[in-house]
Amino acid sequence: MGAGVVGFQVARRLIDEGKNVTIIEQHEESARYAGARLDCMVLTGQGNDLEILRKAGAEKADYFIALTGSDEINMICCSLVAAEFRIPNKVARVRNVEYMQTQMAEQRYLGIDYMINPETEAAKNIIQQLDTGARNYVMVFENLDIQIQRFVVSGRSPFANMVIHKLPSLLPLPFIVPVIQREEQTIIPDGSTTILEGDEMYIAAKEADFKKIHQFLGEKQESLKRVLVVGGGSIGRMVLHHLMGNELQEQTFFRRFTRMVRRKNARSVRVVERDYQKCKQISDRYPDALVINADISEEDIFEEEQLNECDLLITATENPELNIVAGLYARKIGIDRAITLVRSENYAHIASELGINVIVSLKDTVVNSILKYLLKGNVTSIQTAARGKIDFLELQVEPESQIVGRTLREIRFPPETLLLYINREKKTFIPDGDARVEANDHILILARKEFVPRIEDLVTASSDG
Repeated sequence: MGAGVVGFQVARRLIDEGKNVTIIEQHEESARYAGARLDCMVLTGQGNDLEILRKAGAEKADYFIALTGSDEINMICCSLVAAEFRIPNKVARVRNVEYMQTQMAEQRYLGIDYMINPETEAAKNIIQQLDTGARNYVMVFENLDIQIQRFVVSGRSPFANMVIHKLPSLLPLPFIVPVIQREEQTIIPDGSTTILEGDEMYIAAKEADFKKIHQFLGEKQESLKRVLVVGGGSIGRMVLHHLMGNELQEQTFFRRFTRMVRRKNARSVRVVERDYQKCKQISDRYPDALVINADISEEDIFEEEQLNECDLLITATENPELNIVAGLYARKIGIDRAITLVRSENYAHIASELGINVIVSLKDTVVNSILKYLLKGNVTSIQTAARGKIDFLELQVEPESQIVGRTLREIRFPPETLLLYINREKKTFIPDGDARVEANDHILILARKEFVPRIEDLVTASSDG
């Protein structure tokens, strides 16, 4: 329910995976837009209209996903669906942080099985990038001692014009190059693939080995001591709370969030926010932060407040164009690293082309969180790469899975699907073709998104195939 940016992308992704999708959208223009671009039924109407819900096939649906711009509508419609239909899973997008601090986020309240807060998901992603150095976009995984980092290959890079099978002679480390994005072409490379200038190159390796990779590339290793946050909205405040080293005392959802991302040591932090009341609230709660009431689009502000002395700029306003422009200007005047929040895939691509270090897409973050819930089996994380064409799936192999006891050579994976890593008994390793998959292994699989349903079936279902 809801064909806005997030609803449209979730629907498109599910359709790509072969799911039968129906959209309910109250605004005629948005409904027409979705109907013209998606291969699914689109109904114009309200999600609290029982007749519309019946036309949408609610009696036989497996999931009801409420993604409108209204928290209350999303919650009420989930409650209505829970009362009138036997839909096993109800998902609601809830933006109001106050709702997420209550027991509603922990319990099955109003029939809602899963609540998602877009701002919190984006803040967690920004903090993850911050805590991994903010040099490149980094993917981390819950049960695998590895990271995947995205590098843009410059003409001066040692990787430029290098054939992949020669990389170990230059950099004798256990790492993998699982995917390369070359303009509009997504490449699953082999040893004979040549890396070219301008390629978006993804590297998978252990966290400790990435320090050596960055040194090999001649990148600075300084820690982030001075951080500038632009935007004092909900996302900016959550990031600020983390930066100041405070432990959140709130219950339920935020208690879990804090345990995951909190660090003990505070940094020198500056905040730029143009709304005076927000500045006052932030200053009262975080007296150790320097809060500046100004518009970041005013060029003089960087010089007047000596903002160019910062090591990292985080732009988290609700204006994606401003976030991108501020990030670009900051790099121009000497701020070495920038994390930029954008709202859509198009802006993420633009920001990447313009050379911003780390781009966090609100839409991608939310979509991935929803997909993690929707995917069956023990999916612990799903991360999207290569402009949305590739998924990295972290899964736990169920004992009855058809791949248990088989070597990688014997498993009939879909085309261009790779099992990159196995974690067994807390040890992560790169398997070869003779490695056998065992029950309860944590594995990392690369797959094109259209093959994800087949991966689910392989890992979670017993079959003679």
